[in-house]
Amino acid sequence: MVSTGFAGRIRPKRIEVTVWNVTPLVATIKRIPFFQGLTPEQAMVILKSCQNQSVVAQQTLCNFGEPSDKMFILL
Repeated sequence: MVSTGFAGRIRPKRIEVTVWNVTPLVATIKRIPFFQGLTPEQAMVILKSCQNQSVVAQQTLCNFGEPSDKMFILL
């Protein structure tokens, strides 16, 4: 899942995320320490604002020192 936070070279495609395909991911992101304090509803809000994106090994997502406006949640 990709949300706002770090600049990168990739161009994610926008997909519509619905409740039925986000619900299983709530438990997954709540295992990440940064997101552990969220309620399921708060986690759902974050996941609904994300873009699903596949990347290949060694693909650059962001460059150190560059300004950013994206955040990546790698699952």
